[in-house]
Amino acid sequence: MKLIKSLINEYTKEYDNIQTVNKSVDSINHSVHENIIDLKTQQKALAKNQNDFLNNSSYKNPDKALEAWNKLLRNEGIQTAISKLQENPKIIGGFKGGEFLFIKTKDRRDATNKVHSSINQLVAIEQAKDNIKIGGESTKSFEQKLNEIFAKTFNFKTQDVTYTKMKRDIFYGVKEVLLRTDNIGVNNLDIKQNTAAKNMIASITKSVAEKIIEYKERFQTEPEIKAKTEMFLKSKYEYEMKGYYKNELSKSSQPKTQIEKIKHLEKINSLSKIDANITKKDDRYITYNSSDSSNKIDVSKNDLDKKEIYNRYGDSQARVTKLTTSYINQGYDLTQASNIANKILSYEITNNTHPGIGKLQSIEQKSGTHNLDKKIITNIGFGETDSQNLLSKVETVESQKYNTKELKDLGFNEVAPSNSRNSISSNQEQSVDITHSKTQVAERDKSMEMEI
Repeated sequence: MKLIKSLINEYTKEYDNIQTVNKSVDSINHSVHENIIDLKTQQKALAKNQNDFLNNSSYKNPDKALEAWNKLLRNEGIQTAISKLQENPKIIGGFKGGEFLFIKTKDRRDATNKVHSSINQLVAIEQAKDNIKIGGESTKSFEQKLNEIFAKTFNFKTQDVTYTKMKRDIFYGVKEVLLRTDNIGVNNLDIKQNTAAKNMIASITKSVAEKIIEYKERFQTEPEIKAKTEMFLKSKYEYEMKGYYKNELSKSSQPKTQIEKIKHLEKINSLSKIDANITKKDDRYITYNSSDSSNKIDVSKNDLDKKEIYNRYGDSQARVTKLTTSYINQGYDLTQASNIANKILSYEITNNTHPGIGKLQSIEQKSGTHNLDKKIITNIGFGETDSQNLLSKVETVESQKYNTKELKDLGFNEVAPSNSRNSISSNQEQSVDITHSKTQVAERDKSMEMEI
């Protein structure tokens, strides 16, 4: 009963803690964000000008005219090329239409009338190319700075250390990166007094720890810095998108009760993970929300993007139903079958692939009932279906606790069972790591502040 109530409160609080963190417009990530936005704008402008020229220019063979223009640019330079083209537009190719007995055809007249427009399109194409080149160099410079920070911050071991130490290293790494790249606070003390920042750090820390475990289980090796950096960026994107989907879902229905918040949280988590899997790496910077944006996440998502994400979510729920039925037919009870189905789906969403035979067997073997009584949850005020879903959640937490042997198999130096991979709450991370007062941690905090 105590475990169930504790988890209900934890999930409810996790939902409530999803909020926007104000970040400085002077930060490195904000600069990357602005550069990428400008870069994408220029890329769209380039594509539009090229299409306009190829489809509407004065020239009979616009492809060849564009090739001739590029050759003229290489040989003469932009200013001389423009001057020569204005003096003699046919220097790069013939016009559409023709003349018959010195009388121009309609196509020739139209081509002659819009020749200046065609020249302007060619000039605009070159301007867009120059802007893209400058923007690309600038973005590359900022990304180099980010990579230097990542290389230093995520250079911690996940092998031959305790699981607890790895989580602490992740926590400090996440905190330092967010301080350096997003300026979410001036220093560690500032973060401690910022609830939104603390929740963000704790949530990303938990997500990165889970991803490292999944990586080690899947590949049987320690992730390199590049892999850990990608885990961080993906976890950060997922966290920021939780705020977006929380706002989206709240438009149609504002959750008030605990079970309504838990339902919303499940959908929010799934949508954000699906989103992260199908979004290109560069586009993850577009979710950046700065302090001057009225706490709204700037998401560049068109209707097709949204439709695909929601369609995939619908497919995932249908798959859970199908898997649950399949396991019931194999002799599992409803709770066990639902537990297995949800864990398989969670693995597939996170890793973009189906679990292997070994992982599948592990999921099935750990899906015990743990003697939890559904009547307890029903008596708290939850309905039949909601009680079943929550019971599955409780059993997932219980079944995914690591024992000493499993932690050693993953390369950790454990002498006693550690916390479960999915039960690291924001409160636990904050109480253990943010307010930790031991000398070693205090010294590390101090050194981090000095570096910042």
